[in-house]
Amino acid sequence: HPCVQATQSACDASGDNNCSNPCDTDGADYNPFRRNGPTHAIFELLDPQLPIQVKTQFWTDPSGQLSSILQTYSQTAADGSERSFDMELNDDVVGDMKDTFQEHNEFYEIGGMAQMGRALGQGMVLTVAIWSDDSQNMNWLDSCTSDVEKTGYNCSEHSTFSADEFQRATQKAPGVWRGPADYYPDLEDSFGTKKVRFNYERLPKWMAEQSPFECQKVGLSFAPTYDCQSVKYSFTLRNLEVKSLHQDSGLPWYSWLFLALICLACISCSAALMARWAFGVDDEYGRRRRPIPRGLNRFIKPDDSSSSSDSNSDA
Repeated sequence: HPCVQATQSACDASGDNNCSNPCDTDGADYNPFRRNGPTHAIFELLDPQLPIQVKTQFWTDPSGQLSSILQTYSQTAADGSERSFDMELNDDVVGDMKDTFQEHNEFYEIGGMAQMGRALGQGMVLTVAIWSDDSQNMNWLDSCTSDVEKTGYNCSEHSTFSADEFQRATQKAPGVWRGPADYYPDLEDSFGTKKVRFNYERLPKWMAEQSPFECQKVGLSFAPTYDCQSVKYSFTLRNLEVKSLHQDSGLPWYSWLFLALICLACISCSAALMARWAFGVDDEYGRRRRPIPRGLNRFIKPDDSSSSSDSNSDA
């Protein structure tokens, strides 16, 4: 969700002017199931009851701007096999999805990946929350959501999900089914007050039935939140690690600086030796001579005049 203002700001929905700063409210809206349908839900690709390792890479272009986010989901299955799948998000992927679903690409207009990168550069805090949505009953997440006047597809008339229904809906209105959860338009008549059982046959048994959370509603009437402290629920995040891909060379920056200084010293010594060989040096008698490299002296005959002079001087 890029925003025009990439820095942190507070917004009071009761009338703060900062709330007028436009953001991409739909976001990139990356959803493999919405695009590809059955067999592409995470519970079909991995086992949610086993630990899942998530690796996220933030790639930049030559100018240093964020250009792509690559996530790899992997786990060791119960039978010992390794399973994994990738999801990559960039401006081209988002644009293609918006075209497929015939949606306005506000993500790109506000700055896309580069603008998200500017916000990430300011520093962010990882927050894990349990969501609830009274107005749309979270149908935009994993069920059916459709503008009937625009798409001609009425979720209330096709409220039970199946693989066949997904194919029929995709031919008429691509993207209306975002997940395999049956459509319930109202929270109070479904998840809020009773157990709900989904129809999709590929759902694991422990996921097929959803029970309501006994949470107390608090907060504003138009934007309520829930106090769920009494609910026995846990979400475990372990072994969070951050690495820089720029250190794949195995050496920190100061090691490279040390090696550069050594190379510079070697070049300087080599230049001095070359100059000594090219211009020669004065010996103890004031005569200019070039030093003979070791190993070549046996091929070079001594200067006769120099030898006789040396003998006379010694005498």
